[in-house]
Amino acid sequence: MRLFAILPIFILLVLQIAAPSAAANTCGLPDEAGRWVNPQAKDKGDLTLIVVQHDCDTKGADQWMIRARVKCPRRDCIWGFGGGKRAADGTLVALIKTFAADRWLVLRVANDQLIINVMNEYRSGNTGPRRQAAQMIRADE
Repeated sequence: MRLFAILPIFILLVLQIAAPSAAANTCGLPDEAGRWVNPQAKDKGDLTLIVVQHDCDTKGADQWMIRARVKCPRRDCIWGFGGGKRAADGTLVALIKTFAADRWLVLRVANDQLIINVMNEYRSGNTGPRRQAAQMIRADE
């Protein structure tokens, strides 16, 4: 008989622990999140694909992961991946570290396009910083 009195309390405790917190559901999906392609990519090194993943922790803090591909002679090459942060001006800033360079990406959405500006800082002393830009369209619709 005593077991039946404790059982409802036990079930409530289990449900409380297993239920997601309210803060976990407060994150909306940002405009940048998704798969973006560059239909104008034609030269070696042009950005062809950007994948922006977004999540937030239980306190509602944003967590970003950006993956990039570029045009290579035979197929697209994986350019790398890195974390991102929202800047004070509202843009998303990401750093992709590769063997050859640090690549700083600044992303913003305008008119249903992802506008990307990149500053490539090469590790070798032979090549100075190089800028590149791309306008991507959403591919995951």
